[in-house]
Amino acid sequence: MSAPSGTCQRNGCGLEIAGKCAYVDHRSRACDTYWCQKHIYAAYGASFCARHASTMNAIGDEGVERGLYPELDNRTPSLVWWVGRDMDEDMTRLLTTFTGGAPELSVISDQVMLVTGGGRIKERRWERTWKIISHGGIHKRVAILVRELDPTVVVLRVEQKNVAETIPPWIANRPAGPPLDPDEEFVNRRIFYRELHNATAEALSSDGPEYKLPAITDSIKPWRPPSQ
Repeated sequence: MSAPSGTCQRNGCGLEIAGKCAYVDHRSRACDTYWCQKHIYAAYGASFCARHASTMNAIGDEGVERGLYPELDNRTPSLVWWVGRDMDEDMTRLLTTFTGGAPELSVISDQVMLVTGGGRIKERRWERTWKIISHGGIHKRVAILVRELDPTVVVLRVEQKNVAETIPPWIANRPAGPPLDPDEEFVNRRIFYRELHNATAEALSSDGPEYKLPAITDSIKPWRPPSQ
């Protein structure tokens, strides 16, 4: 079926519609949104809106093969994938510093995953983790997570302690009006990621030797999900 005539549904974009988001969740509910060529993204052989393209990348090959598609309005895997992607280089460099150059230690990064908590409260959250490991086990662990019950708040967890909880500026600014100027938005994102970087470094330094820590990089770039 051809796309209807009209303009892209991205706020402030007046370009002609190029296609419909192909996302369908595990309850067979479809994303009924249409986008221009600039604001529609390829993933796993289909085209998606920005949120659902990152959702597809978050669930990965296993989720796609098993049909484990999150609910249509579930923003948490998309947000974790997005923040984790932007922080990956810095988190890896930061944790590498804390290996002290020891050859038996290495840094690994896990993919985004769904975690179900235990105890009296059953908590569903999506998270991405970075670890310092050796043959003896895990030495340091850092995670970026978002709870499904609180889907706008990004939590930074170092070891078992939450050291920061914050709403990303692109979400916090959403109700305020029209989109920010791209340069202003970039600056706000840099501040957000710098705060997470600094909170991680401080928490890791609190229970170990001091190192000359790397500064946050300039790797933050406009978001575009990679094609699959």
